Amino acid sequence: MEFDLCFNTNLDFDVFSKIVIKNFEKVIKAVDLQEDNDGIYLNFKYFSITILKEIYGIELYDEEYGIKVNTNIEISLLNNIAEEGMRFVLNVIGILIKELEGDAIFVGESSVVILKKMNDKIFVYNNPEQYYFKISFDDLNLKSDDIIVVK
Repeated sequence: MEFDLCFNTNLDFDVFSKIVIKNFEKVIKAVDLQEDNDGIYLNFKYFSITILKEIYGIELYDEEYGIKVNTNIEISLLNNIAEEGMRFVLNVIGILIKELEGDAIFVGESSVVILKKMNDKIFVYNNPEQYYFKISFDDLNLKSDDIIVVK
């Protein structure tokens, strides 16, 4: 299962990727880390992530969702343990949303929006029909006052 987590940040790639890696490893230890000219690749027990240096088609986020972004983290959940992996991913997303300034969007397969942060407001989209497991936004570990549920 493929997901994209995008941010609009003023940070350069090196600083951004260090923050992302640090926060993922706070929650779950990486099994493998590789880097090349295209990006940084981390494998975890439940999922893998790719932090891309160059992003193609980024303007689609503005066109489709009304949000400008300039970074992309590709997340691949392992199908047989996707629900467990999503818990870890959401926990890290909650940390990153608090730590990184700017807007963010978390999009699942078929370009379905799961979460969007705009103007310091966090919107979560309950789309249970999209996945064979329930997504619990409690795993974000954010105050419920900070979250707006969109149905």
